[in-house]
Amino acid sequence: MSSEATAREVVALLQAAVDSRDVDRLTALFDDDAVLIGTAAYNHGPEAVRAYLAAVVGQPGSLRWDLAEVHVVLETADVLGFAAVGQVVFTEDGVDDAAPFRLAVTARRTPAGWRLLSFHGSLPSDW
Repeated sequence: MSSEATAREVVALLQAAVDSRDVDRLTALFDDDAVLIGTAAYNHGPEAVRAYLAAVVGQPGSLRWDLAEVHVVLETADVLGFAAVGQVVFTEDGVDDAAPFRLAVTARRTPAGWRLLSFHGSLPSDW
């Protein structure tokens, strides 16, 4: 599997967890010492990350990431770092609202699967 395909696999795992609206499933993808940065908040540690993710899954409608470009910047036997650009699409009542989006992730492969060490996803400041 190519590095880009592996990065997209990590995003697909995250997307599936978001789609499930199961905060436990989503939280389980993050390392206990993870940093999660969104457009409006910096979250570090299990309680802060879980609270942010609970807000994400509690939103009306759904969201998905359409990433046009993915660039792997770090790859070892068990760590993958990548950046991506594309759009995030919010869908509510069958209506899509897309916004430009950028993403940076560091993930570690564990016996239980990929765990995110850091996730930074945000909208450009001029949006």
